[in-house]
Amino acid sequence: FVSKSIVKYAAVILFIFGFYSIYYYFIVSDQYNKEEKRIEYTVHANPPGKKTKYKLPDGSVVFLNSSSSIEYVKTFNGEERKVHLKGEAYFEVAENIEKPFIVVSNGITTTALGTIFNINAYPGYEIVRVSLLEGKVEIQNPIDGGLPILLLPGKELHVNSKQNTYTEKSFNTASVVGWKEG
Repeated sequence: FVSKSIVKYAAVILFIFGFYSIYYYFIVSDQYNKEEKRIEYTVHANPPGKKTKYKLPDGSVVFLNSSSSIEYVKTFNGEERKVHLKGEAYFEVAENIEKPFIVVSNGITTTALGTIFNINAYPGYEIVRVSLLEGKVEIQNPIDGGLPILLLPGKELHVNSKQNTYTEKSFNTASVVGWKEG
């Protein structure tokens, strides 16, 4: 037989557990959902024939080529500054060692701390080109299992996702970034 005092304690424990469960479900989880919904993104998109210069919240400058778009968290509040690119863009990255600048484009991730580079990654194209003008960038290569490739100035990385190959070569600056000057 179970004593009345044990039943009373069990009832109190169940009441507290039930109250906490209801509180968590309706109050705490709702606050987390509201915080997640507050993340706002900025999108810049250029139609064919239009080229635009944008200044990002961290002071970096992006020249966006025609038929291209970028998307990023409005304020770069996190531990990194991440931009999603479709098409082609020229980046002049504001230096911030504590917050890496990351560009994600067609499965390629390019990370820079303060540098100038161009990425050509139009949707539907087999080859993504990352061309470095100044500084250093690290490219996460999906072909070799994500092993990083360090690119130095004057070098360009071509990643062919269809053939699972990549090549590093020198490039002509005018032919790569001449589009931003018209």
